[in-house]
Amino acid sequence: MAKSKPIGVRFDLEKLEMIQKEQNLTSTQAVVNYFMDSYGKSSPNLADKPKLVEIPIENQKMPPKGLKGIDLMIWKSENGI
Repeated sequence: MAKSKPIGVRFDLEKLEMIQKEQNLTSTQAVVNYFMDSYGKSSPNLADKPKLVEIPIENQKMPPKGLKGIDLMIWKSENGI
């Protein structure tokens, strides 16, 4: 795996030490890797979810074609538009 540039991250030392002891991890990076692996297994992949859901045409509130004037106003008031 490629290495990235070092960045500063602050950890709660008590929690970090507790996790290192419980999981028998030797470094802070091992703790981060442990959580990333755990997170990846327990949560669904975001790439699998659609970003945009298209509304079916029959569910869209569109007035019938050719409806004009007072009839269009009545249709809109009846359909809450």
